[in-house]
Amino acid sequence: MKLCLLVPLPLIWIKSVGEKGLAKYKWPEKIVFADIPRNPAGKIEKPKLRDIYVKPAKEAMEKEFKKQS
Repeated sequence: MKLCLLVPLPLIWIKSVGEKGLAKYKWPEKIVFADIPRNPAGKIEKPKLRDIYVKPAKEAMEKEFKKQS
């Protein structure tokens, strides 16, 4: 399983924290800077995030698995 990090933080800060506090194999493979969907109260809408990022990745993995079998 590969990790993708979705954050509204500066890239330099993310890299410096990762290099100091994480082993190389724990670093995220990809860092995505995007607007995070929020509701009127300011809370993150996790179902919308899943629809945007997790669903397409899951479908792509299932498609690849079907090709191999």
